[in-house]
Amino acid sequence: MICVADHRLHFLNGSSVARTVNEKKQVWESSTAFIDAYRVGQLEAKSAVNLLNHIPHQVVQKLAALVRTFSMQKFISHEPIANCIFNLGHATSSSSLEVWEPFLANTTESLLLLAERMEGDYMALAPKMRKCYKQSDIELLQRSCCLYLECERAYTTRVPNSFAASELPKIKKSSLDGRLLMMLLAVYVDPVFWLLCRFLLRHLDPDLTACLERTVPPVNLESITAFKISLAKHAKQAGAK
Repeated sequence: MICVADHRLHFLNGSSVARTVNEKKQVWESSTAFIDAYRVGQLEAKSAVNLLNHIPHQVVQKLAALVRTFSMQKFISHEPIANCIFNLGHATSSSSLEVWEPFLANTTESLLLLAERMEGDYMALAPKMRKCYKQSDIELLQRSCCLYLECERAYTTRVPNSFAASELPKIKKSSLDGRLLMMLLAVYVDPVFWLLCRFLLRHLDPDLTACLERTVPPVNLESITAFKISLAKHAKQAGAK
């Protein structure tokens, strides 16, 4: 279904059910109409509607690539997509995390990071140990990605870094293996990149979870070890000048 959504125009043009532009548009905006038109299940229909109307196209493309690589059955089911986990603006916060909800809403940046974390975590496991992502697994990662980006924003306001401002967007597009190789260099060149590597390698997860559960906004960078160490290092260097 993800791959179908990624090629929606071709799919619609070949449809014998949706014969006009308006009819086609209505079919892809309503799960009920989609079920009637294409005879699929409710979860598949809701997934298709979300993929086509509520999830950024870059994210759909990334998910489609992952599904082509690992298969829908082995990587992700329709349930989390149908339940809006990847929808722009959606937040997975619970009642206990309500105070954090404004910081946990999906953005294109956080969703791309989420897809990358899902890919990296999946590939880090031996093939026989890999399992299809459950909705609860993705919700945890979604919150971590949103909070990490909030930490990164707070960090860059305290530690100006012109190199990070110009290079970080390009670096984020590199492969996970490339990050592993560059991580040692990043410690000396770009502290923001180093922190991103730590996040992608799952080193920040316990601190991010504890931050959500035990503190309230604004984010306290000193409560997250990697940021605390980096800030202390920056303060020491600034004091030595």
